Amino acid sequence: MLRGLYCLSLCGLLLISDSEAAPRPKARAEEREKDGSDAAIKALEQLGGRVERLNADPEQPVVAVILSGARVLPAHIKLLAEFPQLHTLILRESQFDNAGLAQLKELGNLQALDLEHTSVSDAGLSALRKLPKIKEV
Repeated sequence: MLRGLYCLSLCGLLLISDSEAAPRPKARAEEREKDGSDAAIKALEQLGGRVERLNADPEQPVVAVILSGARVLPAHIKLLAEFPQLHTLILRESQFDNAGLAQLKELGNLQALDLEHTSVSDAGLSALRKLPKIKEV
């Protein structure tokens, strides 16, 4: 009898502690929808782009965006602000130009930027000075 009560008490404690644990994946997904990142991902994917999340975990933040070969417009760059942990942006062979570089200043965690085969000139690269964490261009 005591053993049964002990087991029942232990199960009750587990249920209580489990309910206080970190938010469930569904809750985190709902939070992402609220902040617009899911809509931004969808828009970037429609351009032919791809996003990568930390540890390839769908519940982790977006850390890389690949827009190779896409026609990248200023409105598309604004979508990147939905990803505060973004550290890698690949725009290789896209129609990205000097005007778009000025918009990148909002991406404070950006560390790596691939601009190979774009219309960005040496003069345009001066806009990258506004990116405090940039290490690789």
